[in-house]
Amino acid sequence: MKNDNKGFTLIELMISLTIFAVLVTAVFSFMLAGSRSYSTVTNRLNLNVQSQLALNQLESYIIDCNAGLYYADNTLYIFNRGSSDTQYDVHVFKYDDASKQIKYGYGKNSANLVGGNFSCTVTAEDLLAENVTAFSVTTVSDGTRLTSATVSLVLTSNSASFNAQKTIALRNKPVAATLN
Repeated sequence: MKNDNKGFTLIELMISLTIFAVLVTAVFSFMLAGSRSYSTVTNRLNLNVQSQLALNQLESYIIDCNAGLYYADNTLYIFNRGSSDTQYDVHVFKYDDASKQIKYGYGKNSANLVGGNFSCTVTAEDLLAENVTAFSVTTVSDGTRLTSATVSLVLTSNSASFNAQKTIALRNKPVAATLN
């Protein structure tokens, strides 16, 4: 009588399961590495886009500044002449270290700018950028008037970081204002 066993022995079954587990682990590791790489690139790209949007917005205000510019205590004040020499429009950009945000505020005729000294009643409440870990503005003057401003931002999200910097030539060469 012929012994006709159809099926696998226990040893054959264990060997095939072990090979299958090794292959699944290798494929899963490859997919996980690709997913992490995609996530990192996407985070960096998002930070790049956010920083460019924020810098472009800041540039549009800084480049046309015609009365005064002041940066201190993580706050940038941009003054533009209003309908008379004693009335000013004020744009305020404030970096809040606790919330990691830059907020924007605008006030019409809300500043008193006399001889480069000013007082201002504008508060920044509208969100301009988030995930910001550093914000600074440095200015260059020709001795009496400002000629350029350099804005620097550092954005960080999910361990990805992006540094952005933009130097802006000031068209109207405003004064370097100081706070009263």
